[in-house]
Amino acid sequence: MFGYSNDSLWLLRVFCLDIFKIRLINSLLKLYFVIVAVLTMVQTVMFLQKSNTQYFLKYLPAYFLSVFILLVMYFSSKLVECASTYMKNLDPWPINQFGPVLERQIKYHANYFNISTTVTTAVSFISGIFHALPVENDEEIMFTLAFFQEYFPGWKNCLSAVYRLGFLVVPFVMPAPFHIIIYVVCHCQHQIFMLLRILEKNNKMAKSHQNQLLQDEKYQKRVTQTFKFFVKRHCHLMKNGREILNQLRVFIFVVSTSVVGLFICGAIYISSVLVAGYLKGRYLRLVTLIIPVVLIFVHVFFLGQRIEDMVIM
Repeated sequence: MFGYSNDSLWLLRVFCLDIFKIRLINSLLKLYFVIVAVLTMVQTVMFLQKSNTQYFLKYLPAYFLSVFILLVMYFSSKLVECASTYMKNLDPWPINQFGPVLERQIKYHANYFNISTTVTTAVSFISGIFHALPVENDEEIMFTLAFFQEYFPGWKNCLSAVYRLGFLVVPFVMPAPFHIIIYVVCHCQHQIFMLLRILEKNNKMAKSHQNQLLQDEKYQKRVTQTFKFFVKRHCHLMKNGREILNQLRVFIFVVSTSVVGLFICGAIYISSVLVAGYLKGRYLRLVTLIIPVVLIFVHVFFLGQRIEDMVIM
């Protein structure tokens, strides 16, 4: 993969790709995945044993969030490999080869996603800190804390502290798949912009000297070579683009379905907090949670539009 100096989306790349390639972080994420998977299985067993609707609804949002985290972490590892392979095969052109105007346009487009990714990650991390800090009656919302209190009362504080540290990991994991896809799609679109610029230059020259150039063998030969190069490059971009889009279909379907469920569970969570009177001390949690969710939703909306634009091109 090309270096940071040639990557207009370098900041997005750090958050969605490079950070997951560090061995220590990768090992810690695998450990966290196992812990969340075990706790989710325990919660599933408890749901089956209790067979209580009130108990089920009380802990359903936390349960679904755990399942969503597992799905996101699983797909993130796959998407990092897919994106890295795609960028190697893409052979991207430097953005400064086609004039300052196009370079500014691409940088403006890239900076939007660099900044929005940084803001999303920062607010998500702040939300993670607020969720990690203990608040009264947390065990009435978070199943794991209630489980520790009931079955491991002597180790409750220690286990709860370790569990709460996981909230500092989630802000980096949850948005990662969406950021990976945005990174890949944006790079492909930037390459198409540069390719179209070649076609625009040839069209301008042809229109300005149309009568003279029709009889110019050198010009006609150059146009033929340019056209062949254009078609070859376009086929290369589309081939690699379709390959990774085919690999992303399962992820897009699963996560799209999960996001709908997550919004429903979020509504249940907010309503249960309001009804039970647990809102006190949780205002900052809710606000800092809603902001990144909205930002990610906007990202997904732009993502879908850009995939559609890429397919049309």
